[in-house]
Amino acid sequence: ILDFPLPREAGVLITMGNAVVMEGPMAISWAGFNGSDSTVEGSFKVNWANSLEEVIDGLKKCEGIPASFVFATSDGDIGYWATAKIPKRKKIVDALYTLDGSDPANDLKGYYPPEESPHVINPKEGYIISCNNRINSGDDFNGVG
Repeated sequence: ILDFPLPREAGVLITMGNAVVMEGPMAISWAGFNGSDSTVEGSFKVNWANSLEEVIDGLKKCEGIPASFVFATSDGDIGYWATAKIPKRKKIVDALYTLDGSDPANDLKGYYPPEESPHVINPKEGYIISCNNRINSGDDFNGVG
């Protein structure tokens, strides 16, 4: 378990090439560092799974690293599962921009349970396509997808 307690504000200088992008106090938060991470356990469960249920149970434990898993079982089941902790926020945010960590309105309100991660099991179409496309309308999970 990694635990990096940081003050709400820490001095950081972010650059791209020779240009200063952001300078001054900043706090960095990543869901993979918040709480326990059972990704290694989940990965083993997926790799040794003997059923669809065991694959899903393993994927639900993969919380630390955002990944898109497309899988097939020897019984003919197919599925897609987006892993990682998905943060709940008070408002929809654009992940391309840094949030003001000193504003309590930007604080996390917790995480969605793994069962609510974007996923599909045995779609009626009989196939799954995953090519870096949006996985949902963008209204779900406050912009995730």
